[in-house]
Amino acid sequence: MFEKLVTLLLAGAITVSQFIPSSETLRLAFEQGQKLFAIEDYEQAAKKYETVRETESIFLDTDQIIVQIEAFELPIKIAATYQLGNCYHRMAINKYNLATSGEVSPARVKELKKESIEYFRKAANYYKEVAEKTTSTKLKALARYQLVKTRFEGRQYEEVIEESKIFLQEYSTSEYVEQALYELGWAYYYLKRYPEAIQTFSELIQRFPEGYRADRAQFQIGQCYLDLGETGKAREAFLQILRKYQVTKLTEKERIRLETQKLIGVVHETIMELSAKAQILIGDTYLAEGNEKKALEAYETMVRQYPKQLKLVESAYVKMADVYFNRGDKKGGFYKLREAIDRISDAIFRARMQSRIAMKYYDLGDYERAIEELQVYIKGYPFEAKEAGFKLDQAQFQIGQCYYQLGERAIAAEEIEKAKKYYTTAKTEYQKVIDNYPRSTLIPAALLAMGLCEHRIG
Repeated sequence: MFEKLVTLLLAGAITVSQFIPSSETLRLAFEQGQKLFAIEDYEQAAKKYETVRETESIFLDTDQIIVQIEAFELPIKIAATYQLGNCYHRMAINKYNLATSGEVSPARVKELKKESIEYFRKAANYYKEVAEKTTSTKLKALARYQLVKTRFEGRQYEEVIEESKIFLQEYSTSEYVEQALYELGWAYYYLKRYPEAIQTFSELIQRFPEGYRADRAQFQIGQCYLDLGETGKAREAFLQILRKYQVTKLTEKERIRLETQKLIGVVHETIMELSAKAQILIGDTYLAEGNEKKALEAYETMVRQYPKQLKLVESAYVKMADVYFNRGDKKGGFYKLREAIDRISDAIFRARMQSRIAMKYYDLGDYERAIEELQVYIKGYPFEAKEAGFKLDQAQFQIGQCYYQLGERAIAAEEIEKAKKYYTTAKTEYQKVIDNYPRSTLIPAALLAMGLCEHRIG
């Protein structure tokens, strides 16, 4: 009898021991999570960290199981919780990037953005839990900042303001104060709370006067004033950037160094780009005041001083052309657009400006000239069209649209036979979309347009 009792007790002890976690099993789960995290399998890593975080046992003091993350030596459950925040943070970013990549369907975009928001919230909750439970002052500050950052990246701007204020009050000497002020300023800006954004960006500049964030904060102060309609203050804010750096005096070696910083991810945009944008917005401030002469001078200065900033050069030329078009000076407007093609040698830039010329003629109702310019585009930029953002099938379809509009105009003038000729030509041009570009997404629209032409012809 006694032997049977001993056997039963031993069997029970063995069974129970199989379900009692040990420090070794927790360490193993955490290490597996770390390996999965390192290869960016965040979903599976999160499962391992969650196993560690959820483990409860009266036989195990998890506070005594210490692991290392970055420069921290932490109790294993705190470490797992922090890593859970990192996992969901990375997954949220990945889902948002996929949603905005243009590679998924509209329905999938909506689904991915919803999942991204949920993952940002989960990450924030884990960081908050770490901040509340850890005894490490340095980790507490980091977790609190990660909470601010995650809220910001999740576009939860009201929460950013709330969490930033807590962080800045409790950790005023932390190494993350500059970043927190920067994100707080942007949160105010996105919520159109411009006076508070100006105040926050000004504080950042005062406390951290050097570096990318200070420069961008100065730029945003100008943008805030511009959005408020205070053009004089906006202009002065933008001029401060130009006075500080005088980038036109930089040597070629210094310019290359700045471009390299952007390429390796040190900054999001170089001071040259920021200065070029500031110069354009100085022109906008003059234009808002009705001073077209000063505006044109500012835009021309931008083109002359920053010729390699092609997107901004394009913007400056379009703004200059619009000044003339808005005056009713079509000749002057088109002259500026053509001047851009003559002055800038980049083929993609030229293609973009040529497409703008064609579409401007279309918008002005000069369909014959639009057809000519579209044909120049198709013949002159067959290899650049896609990267220029106006593909060849789009240009071909637009030629059909021009002839269709000419038909509509002839109908309005009761020139029936003339209209029929235009509709017939339009059909031919739409057919070219189908014949020449068999993979075009415009084929359904071309077929529909051909049907409308047939109906008009009668």
